[in-house]
Amino acid sequence: MVLCRIEMAGSGWNDAVITNALIVMAQVLAHANENAVQGQQHQGGADELRLYRFMRNHPPTLKGRYDLEGV
Repeated sequence: MVLCRIEMAGSGWNDAVITNALIVMAQVLAHANENAVQGQQHQGGADELRLYRFMRNHPPTLKGRYDLEGV
């Protein structure tokens, strides 16, 4: 990961500083996206296991009626 130091040039930002900051932001977002894709690949099995454990406890189902006590 590339880090930059943001400096003020006179009365405002200069083009080089803004360009450098945008490049760093693009690199950080690309890195975060790569990590998210890898995490999703490994999470598929975890999601199925979580659903299996939830359904194993026989959760109550709604019958489509207005019955607050039944819920």
